[in-house]
Amino acid sequence: MVAPFQDKFEPVVRVGENLRLMPEDRYFSVDFIEGIPWLEHDNGAMTATQEDKDVELTEAYEEDNQLSQLRMTVIDTITITGLKQPRGVPKWVTKKFTATLPQYSSYGDYDALKRLQLTEFFQFEDTGLFADIRCDTTTSTSRVVMFGYRFVLREIQKPPVFTTLWTQGYMPPRK
Repeated sequence: MVAPFQDKFEPVVRVGENLRLMPEDRYFSVDFIEGIPWLEHDNGAMTATQEDKDVELTEAYEEDNQLSQLRMTVIDTITITGLKQPRGVPKWVTKKFTATLPQYSSYGDYDALKRLQLTEFFQFEDTGLFADIRCDTTTSTSRVVMFGYRFVLREIQKPPVFTTLWTQGYMPPRK
């Protein structure tokens, strides 16, 4: 089994292996895997502002019983100041801070690509993916790119061996 967030980017499971998707708490067998080389979201021209723009990244959405394992990068002079999966459920957060994803200086730089392991996420069906985007300079394009793997799944009963993946941000119970 391959684990998520590794330096070498591989499918986290193979054909015939089993998954438990959380928080759905459903079990699936993997029937098919293929690469997704380039999903581009262009939010268009943006002007410098201190306000975040809430954007839905529908390019990552899948059909029923399909899952994507994706990594993300920013191509233009924008910053992703928050990722939510679904809206209202933040990712990349600590108790007091939300991490940001700035533009990488060179997409072809292997060291930059290795850092993208921290952006890895799993998109199940079309359950919602949103980014807060900020622009510090005027730009004619505001592109976010995702790439990775698509899995076609078949729902099954709980198997004896499975890999658990989270398909949303984690919201701890309120105290």
